Amino acid sequence: MSAVGQERRRIERDLHDGVQQRLVALAVLIGRARRGRSPQLLDDLLHQAHEEAQEALRELREVAWRVYPAELDTLGLRESLSAVAERAGMPVTVAYGLAARPPGEVETAIYFVVRSFRPVAVRRAALSSAT
Repeated sequence: MSAVGQERRRIERDLHDGVQQRLVALAVLIGRARRGRSPQLLDDLLHQAHEEAQEALRELREVAWRVYPAELDTLGLRESLSAVAERAGMPVTVAYGLAARPPGEVETAIYFVVRSFRPVAVRRAALSSAT
């Protein structure tokens, strides 16, 4: 359960330090654009605001994915684990031996345990590959 608490704190930190800060920056840019007099300044500020909004959306999707990966529902556990392996940044082989799809709670637990393995492996053992 400590892993769950750590992940919750990390998500809270990412929301506060990442997404919230981007939205504050976006609000500042929009406020400056509303007060701007120069068409060139307005165009520049709107361009920056658009980029901030896109980055905030990207960060929010990333945080939401960590809360619960939608791919688990759509793809199932085997394909979701394969997707995690592809994003691992190191060679990972997925050996999936379940004959039937486990209950949702079990699937979710397996998914998060496997997903949390890579950072731990890299941090503690400097592995170059995993199975």
